[in-house]
Amino acid sequence: MNKNSCDIIIIGAGPSGCIAAREIKKYNKKINVLILEEHSNIGEPMQCAGLISIDGFKKLGINPPKECILNIIYGARFYSPSNKSFSIKVDKPMAYVIDRRIFDKYLAEQAIKSGVKLKLGHKVSKIIVPHENEYVKIHGTKNNEKFEISSKIVLDAEGIKGNILRQCGFQPPSKIIPAIQIEMENIKINDKEIVELYFGRNISPGFFAYLIPTSKNSARIEAASNNGNPYNYLVKFLKTHRGINERIKNANIVEVIGGGIITSGPVKKTHSNNMMLIGDSAGHVKATTGGGVIMGGLCSKIAAKIAAQSILQDNFSSKMMHQYEKLWRKKYGNEFFTMNMVRTLIDSIPDPIIDELFDTIDKYKITKIIESYGDMDFQSEVIKRVIFSKKMPLLLVSLIFGLFKHIF
Repeated sequence: MNKNSCDIIIIGAGPSGCIAAREIKKYNKKINVLILEEHSNIGEPMQCAGLISIDGFKKLGINPPKECILNIIYGARFYSPSNKSFSIKVDKPMAYVIDRRIFDKYLAEQAIKSGVKLKLGHKVSKIIVPHENEYVKIHGTKNNEKFEISSKIVLDAEGIKGNILRQCGFQPPSKIIPAIQIEMENIKINDKEIVELYFGRNISPGFFAYLIPTSKNSARIEAASNNGNPYNYLVKFLKTHRGINERIKNANIVEVIGGGIITSGPVKKTHSNNMMLIGDSAGHVKATTGGGVIMGGLCSKIAAKIAAQSILQDNFSSKMMHQYEKLWRKKYGNEFFTMNMVRTLIDSIPDPIIDELFDTIDKYKITKIIESYGDMDFQSEVIKRVIFSKKMPLLLVSLIFGLFKHIF
């Protein structure tokens, strides 16, 4: 194998790419793994709320460094379009609010320590996927100079841009909602252990707005929109929402970042000969919340296993790569399906009916079911518990009553 070739190339040094790289090395240290990252610094630009479940970290086998943990979350408060609300809070920590720049660098360092090579500032512009069991050709630029590298397998972890996967005939995620997040200091935080979620078509159409405390006097605030510029919705939310406006009078903006939120779930196909899609490229994102670090990481571990087996067996065929798709769908397909159904339902319900549901959830203590069985990443269990609970008829009555009020 010459210096311009390797066993496995991973495009993108985000969490999914670095997790996959690290896992491949666990299977066999001799496998040559190279990560190509287009940016000069790991973790930039930051494109995430940074709210990640503690159970999810445990499932991934990751112990995040203390310096990346900004806050610990125990629950959430949900606000309806008319500002009705209910809370969910548990006794044990649910999630960390993290600094993604520090966290992503940590994952990259872990991959490098395991023997993975990382090249920064290497933008992949084109890949040529050959007939089965031949090398893939990767073309790109580094400081405006062209490079070419050959690889047996490519893991596409480039994120939501989808440039490479489109070239290779894959369909990118079908729904990506534009979003704007700001970080503010000197803001009044009601409870730094609680995340605040705000629903409504006039607040954040196609998604929800959030306030995530990063300390006792700072927070990340976001709005998204599938109907116009999300910046306009965020500004309106900050200026007019009575639960927010008073609290930010003396605040100052530290950072503004833009990005996209995948709400359509996994793409139809995540493999071909010599190639697998992982992370956001594969749509391995919770459609309900837009979070992708945990589910993307778990599926990336499966990709790593198949990639390592493929190298050891010298088999890079589509049939071999299909084992990845078969395994992740078997293990996590139901979770993705359930979250997609919930997202579709929320998007289709008019605001007045959401208000009615908030009343019912609060009145009949459905929050207790959520507190007992809720999981930030694996949400199908709590959804089933609610559906098959004795209180489900009350929810249906509320839904029907709200529908009639909305129509008539």
